[in-house]
Amino acid sequence: MNLTGLEKPGCMDLYSSIVVDLDPNVSQRSLVSMGFESVELGWWIQGNCSCHRKAVCANVSSIDNERVGYRCHCFDGYDRDRFVPGDGCRRC
Repeated sequence: MNLTGLEKPGCMDLYSSIVVDLDPNVSQRSLVSMGFESVELGWWIQGNCSCHRKAVCANVSSIDNERVGYRCHCFDGYDRDRFVPGDGCRRC
């Protein structure tokens, strides 16, 4: 599965599941191997940097390199809204 395959039909969400039969009446069971991975979901804003004065701007681009934007990160010791239109970074 890749990004193009997900975007082409207009998909916005990805769901997955697994089913394991644990019937106590079955004497012979097939082995089940499960692998788990974690994915960090992040978001960014398209356009030019507009971070709070106590935040640093990090430029990012989409996986297909067709869209560019930015993320803001508050300085150490600060938290909350990192963007100019919001409340801004506050000392924590």
